[in-house]
Amino acid sequence: MKRFNNALLALVTLALGATSAVHAATPWSASEQSAAEAAVSQMSVRQKAGRVLMTRVDDQASGAALIAQINLGGVILFANNIQSKTQVASLNANFTATYDNLKLPGGAPLLISVDQEGGIVARVTETAGATEFPTFMTHGSANQSALTTQAFSASAQELLSMGFNMVAAPDADVTIGPSDPTIGSRSAGSNPAQVGSIVNAALAGQKSIGIIGQIKHFPGHGAVNTSSEVTLPVQYESLAQMKARDLIPFQAAIAAGVPSIMVAHLLIPALDTKNPSSLSPAAISLARNDYGFEGVLSTDSLGMGAITSQYGNDQSGATAAVAALQAGQDLLLMPPDPVKAHTAIVQAVYGGNLPIARLDEAATRVTALALYSARMRTNKYGSASGKPALSVMGTQAHKDTSYAASLAGLVVTNGPCSGSLLNGARSVQVLGSSSTSRSRFTAAAQAAGLSVTTGASTVVGLAGYGATSFPAGTTIAVALDTPYVLNTTSAGTRIALFGQTPQAFGALVDVLTGQAQGGGRLPVTVTGLQRASCS
Repeated sequence: MKRFNNALLALVTLALGATSAVHAATPWSASEQSAAEAAVSQMSVRQKAGRVLMTRVDDQASGAALIAQINLGGVILFANNIQSKTQVASLNANFTATYDNLKLPGGAPLLISVDQEGGIVARVTETAGATEFPTFMTHGSANQSALTTQAFSASAQELLSMGFNMVAAPDADVTIGPSDPTIGSRSAGSNPAQVGSIVNAALAGQKSIGIIGQIKHFPGHGAVNTSSEVTLPVQYESLAQMKARDLIPFQAAIAAGVPSIMVAHLLIPALDTKNPSSLSPAAISLARNDYGFEGVLSTDSLGMGAITSQYGNDQSGATAAVAALQAGQDLLLMPPDPVKAHTAIVQAVYGGNLPIARLDEAATRVTALALYSARMRTNKYGSASGKPALSVMGTQAHKDTSYAASLAGLVVTNGPCSGSLLNGARSVQVLGSSSTSRSRFTAAAQAAGLSVTTGASTVVGLAGYGATSFPAGTTIAVALDTPYVLNTTSAGTRIALFGQTPQAFGALVDVLTGQAQGGGRLPVTVTGLQRASCS
């Protein structure tokens, strides 16, 4: 295997867009690879099939039962699983103990993941005791790698303290703008090289804490105009066009040693006119052979409309699970019926439809990834089960980091760049968005000595996720998600905030009152505005 240790070579490769069978090093060591191979060689087919599955669970009892029943090697939690930090820590500890008690060969740990990107995709919120962080687009606007690393390190600390050892973030997608309905503010922006830099900064923060970062959605979901949650989107661009934009951040992350990549559900005629990219040998070959990725490839959820719509007679995900392994995937995410998916994999091996060598390869990669995660924690905390204390959750230091990210990313696109934006007013009205956002703005404003009252002449209009306009009477327009809505208003002051955390509203109020100045530059193009940056 050719190791990608020469930084200059990596930069030249990125600059030229060369993708001819250059292989990056695996994130795990040669000894972990050997240990994983030895472990898998001792597993039964049923155990191997369980190792390559990662699914959601309803509750502790059913989750533990499923782990024991099919040797389930991965669990991913969602908002319905999360009430408080202590409850989540207990849940994850129970799942980990259940898996450890199976005493599978090799002793690699259960993988426990969560979607915690920041912004609109965050399963663990302030209600559960976590620090909330703004959208990833905030970091594209701020364009401060050290700050991105700090924010993702803080988030990773909190996740690991609750027992998560993997996180499905960050997004490496390059958004094309308002015609992208799925990714939006989950992307760092529309500049491929900058997105790649910010993605690697986020991964560095996660790695520093000992948690596995998984980028998504290969080979890029930011340039399609439908959502794979509902149907199978079509990416009509040529492979050359994709390599010149969508694939650049993935290439950068692979060169930097990203441990896992989630593959999107897209139909890409330039690669495969029949199969979704997540089930396409051509898409897997693109990652493996063109870009040299040696880590774990994962499907996106096999319960999404993009997949279930392709298998009308099988909504269980079983057929798709086998197809994904046949295509070259390693980790199968969230088949609707994991027991049927597990059975289908075992039957496919015994029936000759899935070579045992292919299942062995997938199980070995996932096992090696789990061993690597254990080593990261051993190196940092002294044992494979080591982790930060739950007291790291929601600390002032983490809140300060969240605030710093929001302030660094905030852009005043219209109106004065410095000084008070309130024209001397000490009373404001807030309209729009959600009651939570309005309450958070009100709390931040009152803490700064402002009065928030109905009927005030200064009207702060908030536009959150999916909003296409601002409330009537808005004099200060604030976009909480993507900034495209800012060109729909004639308000004299317009601000791109890129988040709706308590700390984001604190940064907003500090800018409104002239106590601070936003440092961002719009990472996407929005026409009809006064400026893209104050700096």
